[in-house]
Amino acid sequence: MKTEVISKNNVDIAVINSKDILIKDLQSALDLIATIGFETGCSRIVINRSAICEEFFDLKTRLAGEILQKFINYNIKLAIVGDFSVYSSKSLSALTPRYWRISA
Repeated sequence: MKTEVISKNNVDIAVINSKDILIKDLQSALDLIATIGFETGCSRIVINRSAICEEFFDLKTRLAGEILQKFINYNIKLAIVGDFSVYSSKSLSALTPRYWRISA
């Protein structure tokens, strides 16, 4: 995992690049929140779609809801970037504008 901190409009954002899957379950998401907070102090995170397990994008598993709720609880804004055209779920499409883009 490589983390770069960028500043946009006086807000620090942790940009995570990883070829490995970093978010596999609820605990790994919590570990990521803690690591980024400790290492960078950022409360905004950008991560590649490929660093998140496929189960997350299958909304029937409820994994996305559980993980996103933790980000909300810890007041962490999350942007997931990548190609989402492989997913045809209407629910996932409805979720996209709300959770997966940040404006800083």
